[in-house]
Amino acid sequence: GDDADDLHGEGRDDNGNNPVRKDEGDVLFDPPLYILRYSFVMEMLHRAKLEFGNLKKVVDLGCSEGKFLKHFRNGRGATEELIGVDIDGDILAKTATHVKPLVANYLNPQDNPFQIELLKGSVADMDKRLYQSDAVCAIELVEHLHPPELDQFPKTVFGSIQPKVAIITTPNREYNVLFNNFDRQFRHPDHKFEWTRHEFKEWVDGILTQYPEYRVEYRGVGYSDLQPNVGPCSQAAVFWRSQDAPYRELPPTTCIEFESIVKFVYPVDTRTREDKIVQEVSYYSRSIAQMMRSEKEVLDLDVCYDSPTSVSVPVQDIIAQSSVNKLCSNADELLSICAENGIKVQGSTVVVEFEDPDIDYDHCELFGTHEYDLQNGVVTDCPCFVEHEDIDGEGDPLLFAHRDNDLDHSSPLQEEDDWSW
Repeated sequence: GDDADDLHGEGRDDNGNNPVRKDEGDVLFDPPLYILRYSFVMEMLHRAKLEFGNLKKVVDLGCSEGKFLKHFRNGRGATEELIGVDIDGDILAKTATHVKPLVANYLNPQDNPFQIELLKGSVADMDKRLYQSDAVCAIELVEHLHPPELDQFPKTVFGSIQPKVAIITTPNREYNVLFNNFDRQFRHPDHKFEWTRHEFKEWVDGILTQYPEYRVEYRGVGYSDLQPNVGPCSQAAVFWRSQDAPYRELPPTTCIEFESIVKFVYPVDTRTREDKIVQEVSYYSRSIAQMMRSEKEVLDLDVCYDSPTSVSVPVQDIIAQSSVNKLCSNADELLSICAENGIKVQGSTVVVEFEDPDIDYDHCELFGTHEYDLQNGVVTDCPCFVEHEDIDGEGDPLLFAHRDNDLDHSSPLQEEDDWSW
């Protein structure tokens, strides 16, 4: 991976444990250089979003172990497709375990669709799935390429893919003098070369000559405070495509199909905004009401019903919850949505109703065991509760609420402090 390209793994000792220090005690990189590189690439992608709009498809060439894919996934924004390309299929198979959806992705799915696909292929070849990707990243890749692949690399990226932004980083050879006991030709045994800043610029100038629709911005990551004249540890070129430039046609004969190692489609939250508001209000109003009941000795009686089975929660206390506030910060709108969706509203409060402690929900006077639809019903669908309402005369509104509730049918019996609208 690109983090292995730096001497002893991002400024670490031979065992990869302690930061490499100069004799003066200067720590080279903290946080590690690969994290600094990833943060830099994410910063450039954010700038590209501001300039070009959403980057729907992002490609990481030479993705190796997928560390940047993981980094990107956690801050992907509205990107819909992330593609990792590498020539080593065995590494990609191992990478798959690191980029699959997490439990958190299922518990808190995002609003926009997102998928990660790993493709086995060479940067010297072109797969039509990469055509007109919005962004291409090549992080510490080009120094691993043999001359024929390096010659083909610009044609693949700028002549075929034609991204809106391309970010290329590579080691700066001038920086190597700052590494302790550096007695090798290159930082990594697989490097075919390491460029000085001038050599890197010459290579980039050749690309700009061939593809004038791009302009370049030179940047770097990992500068030394003691010897800034050697430049950054990793030098970078950020290519920006002119928004007015037409796209070249992609001849079908120039493409091959890369092998797809794995594709992960991440879960998507398909709920409407109104559904989210109702569910968030239901959760937080219950939590607040339970807290109010447990602390009833200090409870303001003006916000609590006289009935022992209900508590009214101020709407502002609910809006104060961050997840609710992001969805709706207007009290009137929130109360209106609640009322339209069966949540009881009283003035500027949401009413949470609890089970009546005087009713035995475990015993059925008619059948001994409550009779109701176990899959789609609730315990209060049992006829014995209807009998209870008839005897009561006016009927207990809580019982009606139980019978009408279609939000939670997961358990036939309710806990003592369970609640329902």
